[in-house]
Amino acid sequence: MPYRIMRALLCPAILLLASLAHADSSDPHALAARWLSQQLQRSIDATQVLSVPRIASFDECSIGRVRTAITGSTEIDVRCAALLFPQVLLIDLDMPSEKHASRPVPPRKLPLVRAGARLQADWRAPAMHATIPVIALDPGERGAEIRVRLEGSARVLHARVLSAHNVEVISAGA
Repeated sequence: MPYRIMRALLCPAILLLASLAHADSSDPHALAARWLSQQLQRSIDATQVLSVPRIASFDECSIGRVRTAITGSTEIDVRCAALLFPQVLLIDLDMPSEKHASRPVPPRKLPLVRAGARLQADWRAPAMHATIPVIALDPGERGAEIRVRLEGSARVLHARVLSAHNVEVISAGA
């Protein structure tokens, strides 16, 4: 008798859970959101999932590298035992889910000069003008003041960015 009672109580619950799992499996964003919520231990809504890898199931998958994408969203490498290469999953962790759909993603502004770039510096003095090779120590936009190092030397100069390959020396010395 107790078996029949338990069976009568459990069967509807099992059917309900199975139907919920089946309904969720048709939406890959919902599947990814549920899996990420478990992995990250924070609530992730399906609208926060921007792109989903082509994975049949997130079973036996783990989170690999996490980094900020160029669009400002979060890029997560999903590593699965069945796949040779990691798959990329894009999510927006910063935006509340109800506002996400209407928010345009602003492009990130990349610096005109990157740190480590080889540049030509114009050095002007009252009695002379010289163009010297330098290496950028800081990134910068047009008009920004950055530090540069003389190529083959440890001397640091301050310069203003003119273009992607040219700077103008403002002052000598660190």
